[in-house]
Amino acid sequence: MMMELVALPGSPWSNRAVWSFSVCGVKTLALTKYKPMLSEPWLRWRLKNFNPFTVVTVPVLFDESGKAIQGAENIARHGDRIQQENSETDRKATSLFPVQYEADIAYWIHCSDTLQKCLRWKYTDILKSNTELALSQIPSSIRERSPLLASVLAKVGIRFFELKYAAADRNAASESDACAILHSMHRSLCSSTKRVFLCGDSITFADIAVASAIGSLTRLLRVGDECGDQVFSELDRNIVSDLTKATTHSFMTGQW
Repeated sequence: MMMELVALPGSPWSNRAVWSFSVCGVKTLALTKYKPMLSEPWLRWRLKNFNPFTVVTVPVLFDESGKAIQGAENIARHGDRIQQENSETDRKATSLFPVQYEADIAYWIHCSDTLQKCLRWKYTDILKSNTELALSQIPSSIRERSPLLASVLAKVGIRFFELKYAAADRNAASESDACAILHSMHRSLCSSTKRVFLCGDSITFADIAVASAIGSLTRLLRVGDECGDQVFSELDRNIVSDLTKATTHSFMTGQW
């Protein structure tokens, strides 16, 4: 049975899972695109999670046996195990989770999660104040056939997203927290030493997590500029430019 990854295109957490499998060279994988709100009942049914008070989110991997593995890090570890098992005994592949760097990787995962949570509630705020952008999240087929329905779905979608994530995200990640993390990333990756990787001399999950967060930041800044919303107005844009260059890796080139 082929593995199936349920993921949301453009989501940084989904990107982590997809990029991890790309780095590990795992190709026996079918991708199913998740549609926020619309796909949730279907995913709850597959996960056998019918408690409306629990959050169901992607990515989710259904492995070779049909077992569900939830969360980007857990999915990446599964891909890493497959890579290690498939590599030659005398030439083990480089792991995404080297034992000696587990603490460092955990730190960068935490930093990336905190930054991404801040970006998520900021994006929600932009959607709430920009009708055109909110409508663009609705499938074009619905917008063309029924503009009124599209408008209603856009409002419901924003409220759904806000209840699901935004309140908790605001408590977990302030703008000052995010800026402090960005400066820490900049010091680690853009100093005079010109480090290529965050942990050791090869790609680890730390690099994947940070790259996903910086990718989200650049997209949010672009959307904010287009909508006239100055996101992170106190942040030096040169820092963002430096980090974008430093976190651009070959595993990010694949489209899905």
